[in-house]
Amino acid sequence: TFRSDIEREIDLIEEVGRIEGYHSIPDATGNIGPLFAPLNPDHEFEQEIRHLLTGAGYDEILGHGLADSKQAALLNPDAPQLRIVNPVSEDLDIMRNDLAMTALTSVAHNIAHRNLDLCLFEIGKAYFPPEAAGQWIEEDRLLLTVTGQTSRTWRDKPRPFDFHDLAGAFDLLTAHFHLPAFEVRPAACPYLMPEESFELVLDGAPVGWAGKVLDKTARRFEVKQPVLIAQLKLEPLKKLSQPLKAFRPLPVYPAAGRDLAMVVARHVRVGDLVALIKKTAGPLAESVEVFDLYTGQQIGENAKSVAVAISFRSPERSLSSEEVDRLLEQVVAALKKDFDAKIRDF
Repeated sequence: TFRSDIEREIDLIEEVGRIEGYHSIPDATGNIGPLFAPLNPDHEFEQEIRHLLTGAGYDEILGHGLADSKQAALLNPDAPQLRIVNPVSEDLDIMRNDLAMTALTSVAHNIAHRNLDLCLFEIGKAYFPPEAAGQWIEEDRLLLTVTGQTSRTWRDKPRPFDFHDLAGAFDLLTAHFHLPAFEVRPAACPYLMPEESFELVLDGAPVGWAGKVLDKTARRFEVKQPVLIAQLKLEPLKKLSQPLKAFRPLPVYPAAGRDLAMVVARHVRVGDLVALIKKTAGPLAESVEVFDLYTGQQIGENAKSVAVAISFRSPERSLSSEEVDRLLEQVVAALKKDFDAKIRDF
């Protein structure tokens, strides 16, 4: 008989399946052929971030892409705003230009429900007016925020969250994606405290900022406890991330450790001291770790004491004490020359 609804091969296949029963068609073990959709690398990158941060105790929040222009102007008056022609309401009249609005709103909501200790993150977009070329700007960002206290354990008492908790998340990202180390520089941000406001630099370029929210800004969102926030641009992180290519064998020769304590001017950045030590000691300086920082009357009002542990190791031979001492003397000479450092005895 003539069937007007059977025109293609797939129509005939459908008829056979209907008569024989769809249950007799074996299940596919994988997606192949034209229906297969490869994973988007950007989505994979964001998913890896989610797995990392949730494993570290952070909870994800999902923010609204719309925002209040008045609130945005109070938060960051210098940031350009992308206005909506037909806003759904007066308090949602722009596309958000800073994820901090979402974070502070979420923190306020949780505190109102007596959830005081928070570690939150969001992966979202910040929107800005088009540039001269007419290209609309949608910037992918990662936001981190902590407030309240750490959890009580059988070993540790609760303590207030501080900047080092955010820095721990940076270290996770660095280790997982094989990024260069983040450099933290003092920098101004309109809604962060001047003494606790930092620019995050990766491979010589600024990629974000972090710090403690101003009390007056937090109170505008009805938050009365300290809040720390960090924002990172995701695009530079994607470009600098590297897949793991090779493993190095475990070291055969022993390390030689030396501790070095110095007094420098208070304005000298510890990161600059560590960078100079690594540069002067060269590849034989396997690691340089800061283990003490002291300020007080004993060393002067405008000075600070910094102590570092340097581990020297060669992959080819055992280093002699004389070699290590010579390297340490070179490091001390460089510190004295560049930073007028005074070496302290332990």
